[in-house]
Amino acid sequence: MSTVYTFVPSPQHQYPDHPERPGRLDELTPKLDSFQVEKLDATPAKHEDIARVHVPRLITGLERVCREQAPGIIDYAPTFVTQTSFEDAMLAAGATLACTRAVVNGEINNAFAIVRPPGHHAEPDKPMGFCLFNNIAIAAKDALAQGLERVLVVDYDAHHGNGTQAAFLEDERTAYLSMHQWGI
Repeated sequence: MSTVYTFVPSPQHQYPDHPERPGRLDELTPKLDSFQVEKLDATPAKHEDIARVHVPRLITGLERVCREQAPGIIDYAPTFVTQTSFEDAMLAAGATLACTRAVVNGEINNAFAIVRPPGHHAEPDKPMGFCLFNNIAIAAKDALAQGLERVLVVDYDAHHGNGTQAAFLEDERTAYLSMHQWGI
């Protein structure tokens, strides 16, 4: 068995002068070919997959705002959307699901998803902190639905993943460990 990765750079999901942009992956992209890993193709998540974590009105509302009002800032964070952001977020979640399912099904030993838009701030009822859907929470809930008894999510980032914490707060089958910069 091997290690695989998914890569979803979402080049159209960008907003002028915003720190969360495709260029964040520029340094990593040329190095991917030198790793001893295979690329795993991904397909967009389904609405049902997203609904394991997010309320239906968030899913339909985000789809509508991307189609009708993008580009624009949708919260104070500032989280932004473009006309492709909904599809980009569905593919990012689908890529994370593909990695998780491959490991859960025993097809591979390890997997990692390099995806945009990011996810750990997106709460069950709202996007937040540059994040539209909570990719890792969706994948963890899917793993539980596939029969895993417990899941541990280890989140290391400069910021606390409040959305991931909110997704698992009432679920005793999950443990969430956030390692983030003190004071943020």
